[in-house]
Amino acid sequence: MTHQIAFDWQWHADMLANRKAKSVGLYGEGLALLALRRAGYIVSQAHVGERRGDLIIIDSKTGEITTRIEVKTARLSKDGRYHFCLRRQLPDRLCTSADHADVLLLLACEAHSISAYVIPTALIPGLTCIAMTSRYGGKYAQFRQAIHDLTLPNVKNV
Repeated sequence: MTHQIAFDWQWHADMLANRKAKSVGLYGEGLALLALRRAGYIVSQAHVGERRGDLIIIDSKTGEITTRIEVKTARLSKDGRYHFCLRRQLPDRLCTSADHADVLLLLACEAHSISAYVIPTALIPGLTCIAMTSRYGGKYAQFRQAIHDLTLPNVKNV
């Protein structure tokens, strides 16, 4: 059963404006969590520091984790592109990585629109960054979905 996400676009625009990258990322994770729940998936946030995805999909019958999702959120930058950092290493620790997730969910956010890209991570091994424009028509365009109607490849919803 799917539902439309009632959305306050002004609140969305305010959330994206003048926010630090970490805040935008947390906003995107919450938005993805809501969208996947509304699409009928049993979804939960991964434990902080687990480094194996931001969200997890759980099988309703077995209670097992079936899919790990790494969520990346980007705003339109000054160069007119969205820049998604898939792997970031600090001197003392790995901060973010899509390497250990099953699915990469990219959320390209503008003041009044959100484009979602659901990409199996097997198709992007070792990739560290994806940059795209708002009218993106490249090799990942085939994975674009409406945020209010997300489906995950090879994952059943309830």
